[in-house]
Amino acid sequence: VALGSGAKAQTFGWGATHDMVTSTGLPGTFVTYGVGCKGSGSGPGGGGNVILPTASRTAIGNSNNVFGAAYQNQRYQQVHVGTQVGSARSFKGHAFRPGNRKDASVTRTIQIRMGHTTKTPANLTTTFASNITSAQTLVLNKKVVMPAMVPSTVPSVFALKVPWSSNWAWSGAKGQNLLYEYRCSDTTSAAYYPNAVSGNKNVSRLWGTGPTATTGSLGLNYGLCIAFAYSAPAGNVILPTASRTAIGNSNNVFGAAYANQRYQQVHVGTQVGSARSFKAHAFRPGARKDAAATRTIQIRMGHTTKTPANLTTSFASNITSAQTLVVNAKVVMPAMVPSTNPSVFALKVPWSSNWAWTGAKGQNLLYEYRCSDTTSAAYYPNAVSGNKNVSRMWGTGPNATTGSLGLNYGLCIAFEYGSTTKGAIPAMGNTGVPFVAQTFNVNVSQAAPARPCILWLGMQANVNLGFGCTLLATNLATLGVALSNGAGSGTVAVGIPNVAGFKGLKFWTQWWVLDNGGAWLNALAFSNGGAATVGGN
Repeated sequence: VALGSGAKAQTFGWGATHDMVTSTGLPGTFVTYGVGCKGSGSGPGGGGNVILPTASRTAIGNSNNVFGAAYQNQRYQQVHVGTQVGSARSFKGHAFRPGNRKDASVTRTIQIRMGHTTKTPANLTTTFASNITSAQTLVLNKKVVMPAMVPSTVPSVFALKVPWSSNWAWSGAKGQNLLYEYRCSDTTSAAYYPNAVSGNKNVSRLWGTGPTATTGSLGLNYGLCIAFAYSAPAGNVILPTASRTAIGNSNNVFGAAYANQRYQQVHVGTQVGSARSFKAHAFRPGARKDAAATRTIQIRMGHTTKTPANLTTSFASNITSAQTLVVNAKVVMPAMVPSTNPSVFALKVPWSSNWAWTGAKGQNLLYEYRCSDTTSAAYYPNAVSGNKNVSRMWGTGPNATTGSLGLNYGLCIAFEYGSTTKGAIPAMGNTGVPFVAQTFNVNVSQAAPARPCILWLGMQANVNLGFGCTLLATNLATLGVALSNGAGSGTVAVGIPNVAGFKGLKFWTQWWVLDNGGAWLNALAFSNGGAATVGGN
């Protein structure tokens, strides 16, 4: 997409001299501002990045440095405060944010070691060995090609990725801090300066000459801005928890395949665990060999303050917060082959939508099953009797209002969770900056996959559209439409004509994503804004 060279004032609504700069050598700029509103795309949270230090999550660092990223013949350590790293998880790589330079690609022969340390940014020592207070993990030992660096002013862009050969488990334990160590055995220099931060008390570094240096020089409150990539585990929460390692002592058709029924089953919230998004459930095969069964069912998930001990015979009374309808369809339950393995939950029921468990204190999990079929089915998954962490209630008809209680009895259920967090805000980004007679890219990320993304250009705006959405740029022109890829990213190339009058021109941009799960009218999601100034010689 090229900005047209004819009728400039008419196209963009500016007078011939408005915001024009006549001096030579004006640099082009592109900065982001404001906040967009959520759509159904995926963002960090389940699988994503831990950006350190945390101040760097929303702001570009105030420095750039080659140490610890591409510097030759060096040993380097950088410590981060553990509370900024967060809870236990497995990291699989790291990435740097581009600095304000345009550096060429560079190949480095490096080792990366990750570890825990009791040293803090304030008491990091000049002795490498003294800073290592628990065993390190060698996660990388090879030649790495660092990509060409294109300057960026977007805090979320960590384009300089270094995948690891093996993962490293961060413990999240109290009193532990993160120690990143870089060793480079190359003797040739490299001009390669990622973004860094100076004056932040949550990070410090140490560097020495030679990859096996024993001592070095301290740089307190200074460090590279690093994104450590993690994969959140996908798995199952098996309830009640006693069923995680032992086969239940019963089998039952209620709540799984029984005809003409409304059924509720409550589980103690502390057994469900921390907040996460569930996407399916599965039953464990019982002791019988049952044929496949097709059932017309609804599954509703919700939080409740009712416990297994005080579940009532009134369905409505057990629902103490809004439920989410996650299944409303004909479901084919697979043929049941008996199993005595506690980990086998082969009778899976995929959901049409996810449900977010909050993990809040005092909340318990309420599973509800409704079946409108009137034909019976002999289909008996594994269940447990005599467990005080589960109870059930059932009634005749899918819309029954009251029913019968079965205290301390319930189906053994595995609730499946995934590693993707939905509801991300589309993010504005750029590769390069606007400059006369050149092309730069305006990028979108965190959008819903395979959706049209419209790039608007206009004057700066601040119009509250409702639903948490703000119009940040007026639509004087549409720069282009990108179809987001499977990862929710897309790009529009914007060409600046070779017209001297464009030098100094200011414009503002915003992405509109056509997303039927978007916040605005359930049809659109909006990115943050971009403010640009066209450079020129």
